[in-house]
Amino acid sequence: MANQSRPLFVWMNHQQPVAVAEVWSLLAAGLRFLAQYHRHDLVYGSLSPGIFSYDHDKWQVAAVSPVSPDPEYIAPEQLQGQACLGSDLYSLGLMVLQLLTGKPPFSFFPLSPDQLITEPFANLHSPDRAPISPSDQALNHRSLRLFLQKLIHPEPSQRFANALVAYRQLPKSEQYNYPLLDLEELPSSVTQDHSVSQLKLNHRWHTVSELVGHGGYVPQINAISFWGQERLISASDDHTLKVWHWPSAICEQTLQEHTSFVKALAVAPNGQYCASGGADGRLIVHQMTHQTHDVDAPQINLHWAINAHNQGITAIVFTQDSGQIITTSADKSVCVWSIADGSLFHRCNAHDLGILCLALSANGRYIATGSSDRTLKIWEIVPSDPNADELKNIGELKLVQQIRQHTWGVSAVAFSPDGQWLASGGQDNQIYVWSMAQVCCQRPVKQMLQTTINGHSWTITTLIFTNDHQLWSASWDKTIKCWDIPQGHNLTTLTGHTNSVSALAWQQNQNCLGSASYDATVRLWQN
Repeated sequence: MANQSRPLFVWMNHQQPVAVAEVWSLLAAGLRFLAQYHRHDLVYGSLSPGIFSYDHDKWQVAAVSPVSPDPEYIAPEQLQGQACLGSDLYSLGLMVLQLLTGKPPFSFFPLSPDQLITEPFANLHSPDRAPISPSDQALNHRSLRLFLQKLIHPEPSQRFANALVAYRQLPKSEQYNYPLLDLEELPSSVTQDHSVSQLKLNHRWHTVSELVGHGGYVPQINAISFWGQERLISASDDHTLKVWHWPSAICEQTLQEHTSFVKALAVAPNGQYCASGGADGRLIVHQMTHQTHDVDAPQINLHWAINAHNQGITAIVFTQDSGQIITTSADKSVCVWSIADGSLFHRCNAHDLGILCLALSANGRYIATGSSDRTLKIWEIVPSDPNADELKNIGELKLVQQIRQHTWGVSAVAFSPDGQWLASGGQDNQIYVWSMAQVCCQRPVKQMLQTTINGHSWTITTLIFTNDHQLWSASWDKTIKCWDIPQGHNLTTLTGHTNSVSALAWQQNQNCLGSASYDATVRLWQN
């Protein structure tokens, strides 16, 4: 392409080949433009070739004045009055396809996105379209095909969540060197001239990053945990742990010491250790450094590994001082381990069937366990030194209360930060919120139970409090829901995962919710 300013629609009818770098440059420019709207949950709604121009060897937004939506570039759901952020991505994808093929969008149908992957792009050429540059082979570039498939998928849930997520999935190499998408550099507000085409979404929470990288025969992700403000660790059935710089969606390190499915994960409060548990009962602890230097890649080394349980480890928590690790297992036991060398402090045969979940209260005095035996049990931690001012070492666990309210296994538990509430979720799809004051006084169930929440259609997989009065839940029904506690009102519902949501994590300083799924992705949500 010559070094001159021309609108995108001119290049669409041009007879010169299109270079791969120019295609990615157009996608980057379009996504950066859309990001300033998507960060405010605004659908631009009228993306068309007329607003882009190629000037001084790069694509730029030539104009942002109001334009009527061009039906050729409108997503199917937008035509039906159900526009979403993915509708803008669909429009951008169609423009790129037209640039590559010389064909208008309507000529692609009923071609499916899968055919765009399997059929050679050359088959889409107009007869008068010049052949692609042999040195670039843009129309046969697989990464470009896959990226376009995520833009123009007929199902909005199968597209990138928004322009910010898509931008961070652009290829990273010396040839395609895009600047980090810094939200602070984007306009803090967008022009209001687009009152006709800008559509404000009903929800406030949106995906700001999507982490994709677990693979293998079974890539489902079972657990996640934040490490510092900008890193997250994920555990998968592909036998690995991955360390992510989540704002850039970059996997910085893959840990491969496990030889079976990795089912449980926890990061120590002091940020120096990460503990993970496998389906084979093996407990592995890594020591981590540079947790305060988010600009540096983390340094993670194996600390120790032991055969901790006879069956799979199902949950892990660290004590407040990061000196001990508590684990639960399908072998029905709760165990307490020394972080120093993996020695066993205490073992308790806690349930009649395998234990599914575990939570530690914020004051470090109680743990709650849920089991396939349908019981929720609350335990008081008895220190090894009863005269100590602070709880340093766990001596034993004393059963305080046993609750049998769920009609199937108890699969999730969580304490509120102030210790007032204990929430339990089950394979019966129910969530119960309990008063810890009543639990500790061993009151009848009716007095302990504060709220019953029936908002999911399948098993509750995880619960997490983000403050004293907001409880988040995730389920096999692919949804994430937020509840007002103790009233139990639904505040918001997040969708986007295409398989069961298996884990949640919360980063307080960034006001960021992380979710993991059996669809092999991690999503980061902010409002």
